[in-house]
Amino acid sequence: MEMAELGDGLISVLSRSNEENPIKPWGVAKVTLENGKYVHEAVKLFFTLDRAKKMYFELLGITYESDTVDDYC
Repeated sequence: MEMAELGDGLISVLSRSNEENPIKPWGVAKVTLENGKYVHEAVKLFFTLDRAKKMYFELLGITYESDTVDDYC
């Protein structure tokens, strides 16, 4: 699963690791344009898809309600 969406000045990317049994399989990244160059930033890795979605949407300025183990780690 991968998702990417354009926000205000950035692209938010949600992806899943293809490794076998990763500890934190979900990741969020963002891409911005700075001084004419694309900058890719790995934001964070997550245990659950739900928490990864929360960060993904927060980068886009969209509220996503969840309460998962990642909120406390």
